[in-house]
Amino acid sequence: MQEILIRKLEEHIRINNPDLLLHLQMEKADVDYLREKVQHVEPLLSELLAADIPLYIIEDSCMDVLTLDLRPSKFNYLLLLLQENFPIHYERFGMSGILLLELANLVAFCQPLLDTLGFNEENETDKNSDNTVIQAMQDYLQSN
Repeated sequence: MQEILIRKLEEHIRINNPDLLLHLQMEKADVDYLREKVQHVEPLLSELLAADIPLYIIEDSCMDVLTLDLRPSKFNYLLLLLQENFPIHYERFGMSGILLLELANLVAFCQPLLDTLGFNEENETDKNSDNTVIQAMQDYLQSN
């Protein structure tokens, strides 16, 4: 079951947090990160297995816990804002093959602002926050 959770977590990160995966791979820490993260749900996993819960429910419950600190996806949020508000930059980054790297840089650049705004699943569609983040993105794009 642990290997299934590791694969599912890696897939979640690949889709929703590729900036994190890129960083972990550069540090050669991706395998350790995934294993350590899954170890943290070991008590929950043991409890659910002992309760004879169906495997798909166990997987979903464990994945909810494993991805809690990875949601909402800052990467996907900034990707959408980049596509909608800076289409020329989006296309240029995509055509030159640096979209992932530039978005990873944008996530790092906007991280303090997103923390200040309390970016979470409840407010990720707040238009006032969007405007503030769009301004920060514009500052980043103009400086690079």
